[in-house]
Amino acid sequence: EWIRVGNDYVLVSILSGIIFGAIAAH
Repeated sequence: EWIRVGNDYVLVSILSGIIFGAIAAH
């Protein structure tokens, strides 16, 4: 359970970073 939650948190963090980077690039 904790492992799955941790993976979800990492995935969200990566996606957020990509989205933020895309916005900053524009």
